Amino acid sequence: MCRGGPGPAVVLITGVMASGKSTVAQALAERLPRAAHVRGDVFRRMVVSGWGKSGYGAGWTVESLDRVLREETPRIGLWLDTSGQTVEESVDAVLAGLDRARVDPGAAPGPGIG
Repeated sequence: MCRGGPGPAVVLITGVMASGKSTVAQALAERLPRAAHVRGDVFRRMVVSGWGKSGYGAGWTVESLDRVLREETPRIGLWLDTSGQTVEESVDAVLAGLDRARVDPGAAPGPGIG
């Protein structure tokens, strides 16, 4: 784990609706020495401009969203597919990858997942 590492960090957990994001985020926050779990609905209310919650749009499927995430989304930070893991295993994987997950704000995004 990155205790004593280079300063504070933000961990963003994302995925499709009802995939366990809040459960994993809460469990992760409980395992870190100093943490806050800001739920998505609270975070969206804090955003003042430049972003809008539009959902996934009409006609989306889990398969199409998965394809877009894997093929078209820049690979920034730590990407994990924890769909076959328990909450505890998912948190362990995030904690084990914290050092690899750090993003240099000045670095250009890499290619999507292939």
